[in-house]
Amino acid sequence: MLYLRKDKDTSLDHYKTRASVLKSEVLRYQYTYGKALDKASESGWDHLVDNRTGRPTLLALRQLHPSNRPTDYDDIPTDAKRVNERTLTRFSKPESWRYWDNELPKWYQAWELRQQQRIPSIKETKLEEVYEQRRVSR
Repeated sequence: MLYLRKDKDTSLDHYKTRASVLKSEVLRYQYTYGKALDKASESGWDHLVDNRTGRPTLLALRQLHPSNRPTDYDDIPTDAKRVNERTLTRFSKPESWRYWDNELPKWYQAWELRQQQRIPSIKETKLEEVYEQRRVSR
């Protein structure tokens, strides 16, 4: 989100941006994305990526020789869907580690298609009505 806003205290115009960071142990790079993708719900982009990267991280750890795994690997529940970030803080990934960055465009297309097909919740519908009323009244 990028918009021009007049600061009340200094009467200066300035730009304000808001972005979230997308990161995972199976992503080589960190990515930023805007508020439009961050719905803070189960339909949000970050939620989808979190679900898609959790299991590959666990799988990659299981495939490592036990001496190469993080020290607290044994504390990960067998039915876990993702790895706690603290588990991997002092972990060095081996050369053979597989990264999934090339899958992001496909995941995004699938997420975008699902967003177009889904029926908005009552809460979202009401919120959109409020935004529309504010826009029209300006």
